[in-house]
This record gives sequence, C-alpha cells and structure tokens, in this order.
Amino acid sequence: MTRTVWPMLSIVLVVFGGSAAALDVVSDPIAVWDDDVYNRVTDVVYNPQHDEYLILFHNIRAVSSDIYARRVASDGTVLSWFAVVAGAGEKHIDAQASYCPTQDEYLVVWTRQQDTGTKDDVLARTVFWNGSSMGPIFSVVADADHQRAPDVAYNQFDDEYLVVYHNHWGGGLEDVAAQRIRASDGAFLSWANIATGSVDRHYPHVAYFAETNSFLIAYTLDQKGIYAKVASANLAGVSVAPEIVIRFDPGLPGLVISFPLGVAAGPGGYLVAWQEKSSFTSVRARRVNPAGEPLGPADGFLVSDSMSAWSWGDTVGASSGLYGNFVLAWAADLPTFDDVEGAVVGPDADVVSAGPLIVSNEAHNQTSPALDCAASGACMVAYADDDDQGTQTDFEVRARLFRPVVFSDRFETGNLSPWSSSVP
Repeated sequence: MTRTVWPMLSIVLVVFGGSAAALDVVSDPIAVWDDDVYNRVTDVVYNPQHDEYLILFHNIRAVSSDIYARRVASDGTVLSWFAVVAGAGEKHIDAQASYCPTQDEYLVVWTRQQDTGTKDDVLARTVFWNGSSMGPIFSVVADADHQRAPDVAYNQFDDEYLVVYHNHWGGGLEDVAAQRIRASDGAFLSWANIATGSVDRHYPHVAYFAETNSFLIAYTLDQKGIYAKVASANLAGVSVAPEIVIRFDPGLPGLVISFPLGVAAGPGGYLVAWQEKSSFTSVRARRVNPAGEPLGPADGFLVSDSMSAWSWGDTVGASSGLYGNFVLAWAADLPTFDDVEGAVVGPDADVVSAGPLIVSNEAHNQTSPALDCAASGACMVAYADDDDQGTQTDFEVRARLFRPVVFSDRFETGNLSPWSSSVP
C-alpha cells in the first residue's frame, strides 16, 4: 500500500531521537459551505464506521443563529448537509458532538441563548450518521440563569455520553457540572457538580480515556489559569476529588488564558492545549497522565509563538491521530491575515515534533479552526474563511486534510527524494 504525497512545500520535516516526523498537507482547501452570512466552525468529528468527518458550524442571520452540519468523506469529497436546529428568533451556538458506533449516531449538544438575555440552556439531540433522521431536541439542563458552552465525549465501555457545561448563576458565580446520558435510550444517569469556588470555573472541555474508563475535564479559572479533574465513568467522588493545576502562575499578573481549550486523549494519557497572553502571545500544551498527574514544566511547553496579537476567543483544536501522536490546530494572528497553523506533539515527549505548519494561508482571514483525526489516517481541520477580505458578516466554511507522518531511520539524512511521490 502506498500513500501519495503532495508537493514538497507542504511538508515540514523534523528529525529527532532516531526517527523523523512531519506534517503533510494533503488537500487543497475544501469548500464546505458558501453563502452570504457569517459562519463559525465549532466542531469536527471523525466517524470511523463510515470513514468520514462531520463538520458543525453555526450560521448567523439577522433573526436567528442556526446550527448546520456537513459530511465530508475522508478523501475530501463533500457530501450531504443538514440543519441540526433552526429557529427564527432564537440563537443556537457552540455545537459539539460525539459519535456512538453502537447506535450509529451522534449526540450533538449546544447552547440556546434566549432573546431576553436572562437565560441560556444546554440542548441536545441525536443525529443518525448521515443526517437522514434526528431525535427530538431535549434539554440537558434548563435551570435558572445561564448554562453554557457544553462539550461531550462518548464512553465506549458503558455505551454512554458525558456532557459537561458551565453554570453562570444570577449572583455571578460560575461553576462546572456534568451529566451522563445513556446512548441506547437517552436516559439521564448520574449528575455531578464538578468544580466550584469563589473564583469562577468555566468553559469545560472533556476527553475520554478508554484504558482507565475515565475522563479528563479541563476548564479555565477565570481566564487566569487552567484546572482539571479526572472523573470515573460513573462520576463517583468527582465533586470532592482534588483539582489538578494545569497552568497557574500568580506571579504573572498579565497572564490571560483563552477559554476554548483543546483537550485530547492518546495512548499515554491526556494533552491540554491553550493560547495564553503574558509577556507575549503563545500556544502552549501540557500532558496529564491517566492518574491525573500533570507532567513536564508547570507552564507547559511551547507549541508556537507566532501570534502577533491576542483574542480571548481564539481556540486550539486538539485530537489524537496517527501513531498515537497528538495533533493541534489554531488561528495565528499574523501581521497581514489570520492563518490556521498546525503541529504534531509526539505521544510521550513534552516537545513539538513537527510544526508549526501553516495549514491554511490565503490572502484573507481564516479563523476558528476545529479538527479531528482518524486513528490510522488523515486529520481534517475546518475553519471560517473571510474570502470577501474584511466583510465581517460573510465568513464561509473551508477545510483541509493533513496528517502526521513518522519516518524510519533511513530518512534521517533529510533526503526526501525516496518518498517524493509515495511512501511505502
């Protein structure tokens, strides 16, 4: 079996420790969605059963914000699209999804903002793999005040989902909670308040680690740090479990953490990635082992310092990909236009093994990337694309395929000619 490799300029090769790694961009930009309104990508989910990706984005119009989805095959072929939710006068945003192979469907979760501005709810529905049918919309939580920013992970051992979200109460306190949902019938199982305190905990993200049947739930501490908890599958004891300090430095009063964290699980445990601003703006990451112990430097390790400006809403997408590598993608605020960059972090090293690589570099802005990877193939990164060059109300959805590649010792010389057309 051979793999076609695209032009050499699309490859970043890094040699380290007896092997070499690269990021290989393997497609031109894929036109996922075109219209005349603002679209923002919120999630990409790989479907291993059908070898395709589901791209979620919200479509913002004058009277509503709707959630759309588009299927894209693993070779980049654009497939069907459908509306997950559409309702005039309501704003549905920040959709996330997880795939359940036993039901051959996704659970999609999102925030519904009320027109009055006094209440937000976390809603969900199941979606059959190709969008041909959908379950009824239901409330994961619809308490008083605001419940926002959900994330979801599927637990294959127990055939259930875990939905995490943050509460913003009327008194101002923000905390993190989680709800288990059985995949076979949608039944609500146990609920837990994950973390609370005098300092706001908010914007949680979750990853499932199959080897220990547990989750890592990471969240920001009032944008001044990153905390986390390891939760058992049944959430037992998580409310009183000690918090894990991923990133916190009271000696840096200017430290600000971007709240859309990237969280992924791989063969050796978890990786948390984020953007931060202190003396300069950077993308950083830190490992957490399955027992919940942070590894490496207390401030994480540097992934990229190519950003020249700061946006509190900048996201870092994270996934586990080929050969157990972690793959990251983020929006880089460069002097001319925002670009999407990517990098590979090896499965057991506190260092970037390939990248940063510009995944998308057009003569206009590309922002809000999200990605997911096939375990033995490519990753897809989707992003919003301002191809009208500055029209803030018209962003399209684009995507590209790229992959981490690991080479044997015979390529350590840097001689790329043996694999310029194919890799054995």
